[in-house]
Amino acid sequence: MNEIQTWQAAIGVPADGQFGPATLAASMALLPKSAPKATGAALPWMTVARQHLGLHEGVDNAALRAFLSSDKATVGDPAKLPWCGDFVETCMKLGLPGEVFTGRVKENPYFARNWLDFGRECSPTYGAVVVFERGPASGHVAFLVGVDAVSYYTLGGNQSDGITVARIAASRALGFRWPNSVPIRSTPLTDMTPGNMKISDNEA
Repeated sequence: MNEIQTWQAAIGVPADGQFGPATLAASMALLPKSAPKATGAALPWMTVARQHLGLHEGVDNAALRAFLSSDKATVGDPAKLPWCGDFVETCMKLGLPGEVFTGRVKENPYFARNWLDFGRECSPTYGAVVVFERGPASGHVAFLVGVDAVSYYTLGGNQSDGITVARIAASRALGFRWPNSVPIRSTPLTDMTPGNMKISDNEA
């Protein structure tokens, strides 16, 4: 079973190995039906992220590369390089063009753990940047969309080789960050029902 088939099986659609309407619909169903609001408007970086849900690094390589480079910077070919940080950077730069990056995330936004320097610390809330550990030095970065008893649900890139919703053990979370240019909002996360969706152990 390839990566796309594994993802399709997890979200309960026919595992034909191709991203299509059924896969996209099932992925969207994992997101909160009504995204919380901040300062009277939808979170702009999450709007960008949702618009590209379903792109796959193999099947949609050209479209994905065009998106990741649309902010005038990119890590490179997503089929060859880890690109979770590239996805978060692109969504933030397109959604919040006035946001100023500082520290390690300014120097290298493509290394996931550097996002612990982004903006300011916040509590777990919809749209927050969440950084996870992957072993002693590596990491994964995505946007927080939901929670269950033992895990967080994230909208991110390089999850099953695409832009998907993944379920990741809460114990792996290293921190939550919020952009400086938007007032921090603390809203309880949407309670999710995992069904047959397994906890991710290798975001790739």
